[in-house]
Amino acid sequence: MILSAIMLSILWMNPPEETTHFSGKVHGSNVAIEGRSSTHTQTAGKTASKPSPQGSSTSKPVRNPTMTTRVAGCSIDTSLPTAGISLNYCDARIAAETQNCQAPAHYIPNPYVTLIYDNATGNLLRADQHLGTCTTEHPTTPAEPVTLTVTEEQFRALPLTGSGLIMNPIREDHYYVNLPIFFHTNDTPQTLTTDILGTPVQIRATPISYTWDYGNGDTKTGTTPGTDYPDETYAQEYHSTGTYTTTLTTTWTGEYAINNGPWHPINGLAYTENHTTPYTVIESLPVLVNPPEDH
Repeated sequence: MILSAIMLSILWMNPPEETTHFSGKVHGSNVAIEGRSSTHTQTAGKTASKPSPQGSSTSKPVRNPTMTTRVAGCSIDTSLPTAGISLNYCDARIAAETQNCQAPAHYIPNPYVTLIYDNATGNLLRADQHLGTCTTEHPTTPAEPVTLTVTEEQFRALPLTGSGLIMNPIREDHYYVNLPIFFHTNDTPQTLTTDILGTPVQIRATPISYTWDYGNGDTKTGTTPGTDYPDETYAQEYHSTGTYTTTLTTTWTGEYAINNGPWHPINGLAYTENHTTPYTVIESLPVLVNPPEDH
């Protein structure tokens, strides 16, 4: 009886520690985690330790906080202590999940691995693998940028004004055979603004050549606009009487700028025409007259 009391006292002063085992299976691999917990009470200035009674709410095992890391891709660094967790065959599993995702749903691959560590020991507790999602939602696809260009057809359709036809001398009755008529124009560029697909576009047209048709079969072409008398670059003499109309065809090269941006060349040319009103050329014949009499 006395021996039993002594042994009971020793057991009471040195109670056995309770060991709690956690175990589970992650992706087909067994993961076991072992921990210890105990309850301490204060008795007469001394600390006595005894096992926590089952189901008691007065004491719970203290669990260390965890740290989570996400690693993109199908696999993780083999040097990590993955506790035997298998992360292989990722591509094949994604292919299988894609095939099993039935219409109208579609499969969006997004493989990554979430690693959960014990923050105190650094040991890997769990590794969760995510492969993708079978969903009926469709991701918003950003609109592709629209490239604007101005074609030759669009350039020619613009309301360009002719470069102008200037005739000198200006007569309201008629001109004379064998006497020159002087023509010239100007080389001022034109800038127009239009709208393409809701975007403002500036067009700049520059004259590069001038072709003159004098109405009698004679023509001249030049790259300069000419000037007024006495410049004879585009002067014309008629050797026969008649009524004529002169036509000037101006050739334009073009550039375009999108919303006041840099200028880009237009692949093509545009043409404008200017016309004179019909004019008459007559022949002036010499007439002999008597000299005035002296008085």
